[in-house]
This record gives sequence, C-alpha cells and structure tokens, in this order.
Amino acid sequence: PAPTPKALARTWDAERVPLPPPPLVTHAMVEAQVARLVRDSRGLITSEVLGRSVEGRAIHHLTVGRGATPVLLWSQMHGDEPTATSALFDVCQWLITHREDPIVARLLDSLTMHVVPMLNPDGAERFQRRNAQGIDINRDALHLQTPEGQLLKALRDRVQPVIGFNLHNQNWRTSVGRPPQ
Repeated sequence: PAPTPKALARTWDAERVPLPPPPLVTHAMVEAQVARLVRDSRGLITSEVLGRSVEGRAIHHLTVGRGATPVLLWSQMHGDEPTATSALFDVCQWLITHREDPIVARLLDSLTMHVVPMLNPDGAERFQRRNAQGIDINRDALHLQTPEGQLLKALRDRVQPVIGFNLHNQNWRTSVGRPPQ
C-alpha cells in the first residue's frame, strides 16, 4: 500500500535535503546537489548538462527510473521561485533512500523521470523572474528566443514525455497554517 500523507510528512521531516530558504538557493548549490545525488544514487540517477544559460551557467538534466513512461519535471523557470527546486531534490533523495521499498521500486520500474532542477540559473542568481535577457522563459514557448527555452523544448522533443510538470511556487513570503509557519 502507498504511504499515508502523515507517514510521508514524517519522512520529509527526517530526510529532506537541507537547503537554505529562498532567495538563498544558488546555482552553485544546485550543482553541488546534482553531483551529490548522482554519486549517492549508485547509478539510479544520471546527469547531463543540457546546455548553458545566457551567462554560461550549466543547465542540468537528471534522469531517474527505468520505466517505459517518460515524465518531464522542471523547476525555476522563474528565477525567483526556488521552492520546487528544493522539492525536486527532496523527491530524488527519497527515491534513493527508499529505492528498495515496494512502492518506490514500482515507481522506478514504471516511470523514467526527467528532471531539470533549475532552468533559469541567471535569474536565480539575481532572484528575479526573468532570465539575463530580460525575458520571461515561461512566455517563450512560441518564439524560443532564450537558450533556456530552446533547451527545454529540445529535451521535451527528445524524451517525448506523456506529461510535463512546470513547477512554480507562490511568493516566497507566502506560507501555510494558522499561524503561518
């Protein structure tokens, strides 16, 4: 059976990847986490550099799983939205740690996840929505004026996912609970 939401919350509290709060998640931290995940996964996670941003920062593509169903997930298309980047690292860590659990093994056998943890590293370095060209990459699908948008489309065309998750977040000051946490 699948873990309950409470069990997942306890696991997240115990195992999440300790990254700083926004806006302090930097491209250097992403590069360090990518290297660590690949090393610690013992072959479960592979990585490639898709290409470079306007200012020459690497844009990473992680591949996780061995299933016939491709899924594409990307984060930080807006440089000032880092919470999904941290969440993707948490998910990858959970998959590594629990790879032998039946539910995770079934997930890994069913899906091949293609993960781009930070699509807009130049915007992330400035904690701004747009890339270094001043273009909102989320609005660039038609014209493909940005190298970041071109790289994402090329990856999409190559892996042909059955579904794509364009991960965003609320304003970094937004929280949940009463009182907010």
